[in-house]
Amino acid sequence: MRIVVKIGTSTLVAKDSALNRKYIYDLVSELVAIQKENHEILIVSSGDGGAGRLCLGANVKSKTLRDKQAFAAIGQPLLMNTYSAAFAKYDKTVAQILLTRDLL
Repeated sequence: MRIVVKIGTSTLVAKDSALNRKYIYDLVSELVAIQKENHEILIVSSGDGGAGRLCLGANVKSKTLRDKQAFAAIGQPLLMNTYSAAFAKYDKTVAQILLTRDLL
């Protein structure tokens, strides 16, 4: 069975303005256990823009596409590094596919 897990920015970004690494590591532990039961796991993750915005110390969400793209460009490697480290504990490799509305 294929299981899709959607994780939003408010779940991934802690109140202290950083990625919620504990949550991510705990979630990965649960997903690996589910995968061992022969399920395919797909993660649909937001959070890159929030992580990038907070990394820069920007307290206000920008509405411009340019700013959103800049925040996402900064936050995406932070988010993927966290996922990679969490899954590496279980000898799992991660990959990403970046989607935009025009691709759907």
